[in-house]
Parts: sequence; C-alpha cells; structure tokens
Amino acid sequence: MVRQQLNNGYSLVETIFVLFVLSIFFLLVIPLYKISIKRNVSLIINEIVMIQYEAILESYYEEYDYEEVYIRFNRIGNVNMANTYDIEGNEIIVSLGTGRVYEKNKER
Repeated sequence: MVRQQLNNGYSLVETIFVLFVLSIFFLLVIPLYKISIKRNVSLIINEIVMIQYEAILESYYEEYDYEEVYIRFNRIGNVNMANTYDIEGNEIIVSLGTGRVYEKNKER
C-alpha cells in the first residue's frame, strides 16, 4: 500500500512560534533605533554648547555652521538671533539672551 503525504502547510504552533520570534526582534530593534536618534541629537547639542564655551573662554566670536544652520555666539556666550533649527529632523531651539540650547520634543 502506498502512503500519501498530506501537505497542508504550516501548523498553528509553527505559525505562533514565528510570530513570537518576529515580535521579540521588533521589540528589541525599535527602542535601539530611538536611542541612536536621541544620541545624535545630544551630540549636536553638545557640539553647539562647546562652541559657546569656546566663545566665552577665548573672548571672541565663535560660529556653528552646519548645512543650513548658522549660529553665532558673542564673547559672553549669547546669540544675536534666537531661532528654532531643524537639524536632521529634530527641532533644536537657541534662546536669545542666554544662548541656552535645547531640543523641542516632537511627536513622531
């Protein structure tokens, strides 16, 4: 007697296992991507603040020039024009008078 093999596709257990593995993968990858974005923003802010400190220490005008972003700090660390800059999809605010630099949280 010849046996016929029934090929009905994947079982429910196999499908659930694959979905479980994929969900674990996405749960691990997505937060790491958001952390890398946050680090990039903090590196940009740190670079701007370091240029501000250089202006204060050297008592001379210092400039931050990145693509279309141009910020000029005077000898006491203030800026001549406050503005909100869009750097790599993140809004970075430079306030007038104090020269304070911070990120405006955007909803994604």
